[in-house]
Amino acid sequence: MQTTYTLPAAAKLAGCSTTTIRRWISNGAVIGRKNEGGDWRIDSDSFLAYIATAQPATAATRSLRGATAQPEANNIVPYEEHTSLVIMELRDALNRERENVASERRLNSELRSENKTLRDDLFGLMREFREIAQELRQSNSTEERPMHKVSRWFGKLVP
Repeated sequence: MQTTYTLPAAAKLAGCSTTTIRRWISNGAVIGRKNEGGDWRIDSDSFLAYIATAQPATAATRSLRGATAQPEANNIVPYEEHTSLVIMELRDALNRERENVASERRLNSELRSENKTLRDDLFGLMREFREIAQELRQSNSTEERPMHKVSRWFGKLVP
């Protein structure tokens, strides 16, 4: 299962505005789609990969309405903290994927085991049916053979 971020959550995590996130989406740097309600959902894998490799915005290069932005005033996350948040998110995503793979492997193993059991049961029933059908054919009775009572599918299995 793939996780997504809302536009405000992604902006908060990246330490930028929602407009910047929309620009990243329109540039193709991040994958984002609008849901049925019209809200943006940002793909966590592409988002985390992009912000892990992107240059951090510094207070000197980033402005807010013409004024120099201050980290305290605009809740800009310092680069070191930002990087550690990204690393934590990536580790969490990796652990979730590992758990999903382990779960899928367990389920696959259980299904294979159940399939083998069902196949063995079916072949056993087919052998029993063939034996019964051969006994009916070999019977010396003058009565009509009761093969017409057997389903057509099993009747085709008997040579």
